[in-house]
Amino acid sequence: MAKESVLAGTTSHSVNVFIRDNSSTTGAGLAGLAFNTANLICYYTFTGTNATSVAVSLATLAAVNSAWSSGGFKELDATNMKGWYRFDIPNADIAASKGQTVSLLFSGATNMAPSPLEIELTAWNNQDAVRGGMTALPNAAAEAAGGLYTRGTGAGQINQDANGRIDANVKTWIGGTIPAVNVTGVPLVDAKYLLGTVFATPATAGVMDVNAKNINNVSTSSVTVVNANVGTTQPFNFTGTGASALVKGDTVDIAGAAVSTSTAQIGVNVVNVGGTAQTAGDIIGDTNDIQARLPAALSGGKMDSVVPDTQKVDVNTIKAQSVTCGAGVTVGAFVGQGTAAIGVNASGHVSRVALTDTLTTYTGNTPQTGDNFARLGAPAGASVSADVAAVLSAVNTQLPSSPAKNTAFTYVIKMVLASDHVTPATGLTVVMTRSLDGAAFAAATGTVTEISTGHYKVVASAADMNGDMVTHRFAVATADDLTVEMMTVS
Repeated sequence: MAKESVLAGTTSHSVNVFIRDNSSTTGAGLAGLAFNTANLICYYTFTGTNATSVAVSLATLAAVNSAWSSGGFKELDATNMKGWYRFDIPNADIAASKGQTVSLLFSGATNMAPSPLEIELTAWNNQDAVRGGMTALPNAAAEAAGGLYTRGTGAGQINQDANGRIDANVKTWIGGTIPAVNVTGVPLVDAKYLLGTVFATPATAGVMDVNAKNINNVSTSSVTVVNANVGTTQPFNFTGTGASALVKGDTVDIAGAAVSTSTAQIGVNVVNVGGTAQTAGDIIGDTNDIQARLPAALSGGKMDSVVPDTQKVDVNTIKAQSVTCGAGVTVGAFVGQGTAAIGVNASGHVSRVALTDTLTTYTGNTPQTGDNFARLGAPAGASVSADVAAVLSAVNTQLPSSPAKNTAFTYVIKMVLASDHVTPATGLTVVMTRSLDGAAFAAATGTVTEISTGHYKVVASAADMNGDMVTHRFAVATADDLTVEMMTVS
């Protein structure tokens, strides 16, 4: 069936139709038809609620390229285009508001096969190269006057330097020309309003007048220092920038008393120390007393200290400190009451100390007759060396050993299915390869034999173990790959 697409409501539209000769076994066209050929008819219908059967009045055309004429029917070329005819569709056949499709049928003439033609009635014109017949779009080429903008940097284009952004050069603002900028990319801005209130004209051009209403959420009317000084005497002087910024200030009063203006120092009167009221001269007197005592108490960088006989001193304190005594000084008093005095002479010798235990008689001590220190395993071993040898023997007996290099070795592996990495893989023909000392994998000469429940016995040949570092890989298409690494011993 021939099909065509036409803008609904198009007028003076012509189409070419092919009429087949039903007596031909090759599907050839039927020649010699005219608008008034006996029994030749044409009908059309719309779809849906507009469906009907309406006859088309066929008419003659003077030539194949004559002007459109409703119902015009003309053979194009009986020799070179046999079976092709021009047909001028009546305007009513493709009128708008008649549905989306119109169907036509030519039939009736001798040896003529029925020839249907279906035309889609579209809401847009696929022959309009500018806007497809859609009047909501500009009727001009893109980037031309009256046309659409495109992305780019040329005329009629908008430059997009990144997604979600476009370059824009603003020339006017609400009808007013924007002044030239002093710095490229930085617009000149004159602030006129703050929350709807017009800014006051500044006393100095370019310097904004500021009236602080609150400081640290406190109304400036409650901060008397600000009211009294800021903006009038201006007592604060800021110097430096950043971390080196300093604030200079002149203190006028302290606790209501005027500060002297003839010196840079501030006098301080201390009223209480630790809650105790101070009288005139208390602090100076105490300071002078300390200064008088301190030099006499220091001797060669040390301070002499006298501990009364009745004062008990922790013996651990004496042990942890260096105590210097003169000739004939008794240290016993330092140890504490109830302890016999210990005599120390001028040479530092200690007297009146009795040692009652010896190395051999000390309770719980075993007399040493052999090694300098107690031996491991004593008294079972004959020497420290024998004890060490016994420990090594025990370790070697209890711990597993590494396989021997270049010697056949047997062990067991377990294979699991690659589909879930858990289920034991049975009935496999496992391919074993080997890598010796990090070399490329090569075919192994050992054997892999199934035991049961996914377990396989591996008998690695001497050649498979001929390396200090041995890696065996086991692979099957349906199971997870398994790698076994071993350090051998010579």
